[in-house]
Formats: sequence, C-alpha cells, structure tokens
Amino acid sequence: MRWKSVVVSGIVCGVLTASACAPAPTMVASGETSTAPSSSSAPAATPTPTATPERSAGSTPSTPASTPTATPSSEASVTPSVEASEPKEPSEPEKTQQPGDDNTAAPGDRPDCTKLRCIALTFDDGPGPHTKQLLDTLAKTGSKATFFVLGPNVASHPELIKRMDKEGHQIGNHSWNHPQLSRLSSKKVLSEVERTSAEVKKVTGHGTKTVRPPYGDFTKSTRSTLAKFPSGEIILWSVDTLDWKTRSTAKTIASVKKEARPGAIVLMHDIHKPTVDAVPAIVKHLRDEGYTLVTVDDLLASEHPKPGQVFTHLG
Repeated sequence: MRWKSVVVSGIVCGVLTASACAPAPTMVASGETSTAPSSSSAPAATPTPTATPERSAGSTPSTPASTPTATPSSEASVTPSVEASEPKEPSEPEKTQQPGDDNTAAPGDRPDCTKLRCIALTFDDGPGPHTKQLLDTLAKTGSKATFFVLGPNVASHPELIKRMDKEGHQIGNHSWNHPQLSRLSSKKVLSEVERTSAEVKKVTGHGTKTVRPPYGDFTKSTRSTLAKFPSGEIILWSVDTLDWKTRSTAKTIASVKKEARPGAIVLMHDIHKPTVDAVPAIVKHLRDEGYTLVTVDDLLASEHPKPGQVFTHLG
C-alpha cells in the first residue's frame, strides 16, 4: 500500500454553507491529476462553560472571539494523491500478528499496517465531560485512538490528557479557538497550534505532532505555515460519521459499519454522548471484522510523513 498526500487550495467546499463556499477545491500533487472531495454540512457554535463546542447544520461558523472559548468543528472528506512507500528496515523483526487474531498490539509493539487491517478512530473537539467514559471503553478493549484536542479543553481537563498519554493514545492538535485557519495570517495560524501544543506539553512533557485544521479548512499558504510546526502533518479523514449532526448512537454505528475500510481514518467527536455510547459497538464490530485499532501515527509509520503533508487514509 502507499500513502497519498494532497494540497488543498481554497476552503473545502461543503464544509461551509453555500454562500461562503468556494468552487470545488482542487487536490494537487506534483505531477498528478487533481481530484475533488466530497462534502458535509456546516455547523453553528454553541459554547459551553467548559469550552466544549456544539454544532448544528445549516449555518456558517462565526469568527472566533478573542477569549479562549472553543468553537465547533465541521469536517469534510478529501481524496489524497500518491507518495512512495519506504522500505522496511532490515533490523525490524517480522510481525507475527495476523488479521483476525487478537487485533491488539502489545505494549510498545507497533503494528505493521502494511500487512494488518488497520483502522484509526479519531475524536475531535475534546476532551469533554464524556471523554472519561470513552477512555474506559478503549481501555477495556485494548484499543487505541487519536484525540485532536482544543487548547481550552486541555487546560480544563489535564487529568484526561495525562491519561490519554499514559494509556498509549495519540494526542493531536485541533487549534486553540477552532477558527478557520484559511482566514488567519501565518502568525496567527502558528499561534493557534503552538498555544495548544504548549498546553499539552505542560501536562505530558511533550507537545503535539499532527494537526487537524478546524472544518478541514486550509489553503496552500496555511499548509506551508503548518509545515513549520513540528512535525506539521495535516490529518483529515476518509470516514465522516456526521455524529455532530445526527447526535444518534445508532446512526454513528451504522456509518462506521458501512464505510470502514482497511487504512481508514474515522472522524468522530468525544464531546457528544451519543458518539461515546456508540464506541463499544463500533469497536466490537471492527474487531470481529479483523481490524486492528491503531493511532494515526501507527497508521502512518511505514511512510514517515513529512511536515506539511496531508493525509486522509492509507492505501
């Protein structure tokens, strides 16, 4: 399998309402054919006392306030282009785990996602009041996930960030105030991600590595700016459950069952209880289907992504 990287030029069409949405964006990679992405609905912000964002369909996100209050997230699927895979190092021992076995990597043992049916569950906008329940579920099943966190929520729930890190989950960066990065200067883009990374570092001793732009919205200029942020990998998704819109446990489960593929990155939000309630059934289904639940870093490991690369899935 090979990783695919893309550059998105302009706002992702379908993320915002029709009045604010540019023509279908062009996916550009050196010497390759462009591909247009699919779309999703736009949200509206409903801040809560703990800086937990809420979303509803059909409105354009407002400009974020200067106070550290998180605004909501809306996401859209994008199809990536091709990058060459890196050969396996000779010193690396051969993996014996096969799809359909335990589906859980031993502590400190990175699964080989070029051979296994790997899938990455990702959760945006937290941590929040339901994240502890989610972590309990993941711990019981030995499953790993990636959390793209907002700065104010990191500050409000340091104990959850510490637990994520201790239990082997990946902590990614979803900005500080959840703005549209395409509308910000380079200086402000870096401030958004650096503040959140610094907040994570206070708790874990290390900052964040990967970035998921709010709304999946960025430009070529934004991408170049994020490439200056270590490591600056931009992580999108290939399965959008629309959990923020449906707020339905059953529909979230059904979406994953229908769209799951080896190498997929699944988008969900741990700030919504129906989503967290859906995770036990999702994990059981995926494991029954022979999937290994991994972090985004695990999924990307064979390619060693470079700063500024954009990823939606493996393969």
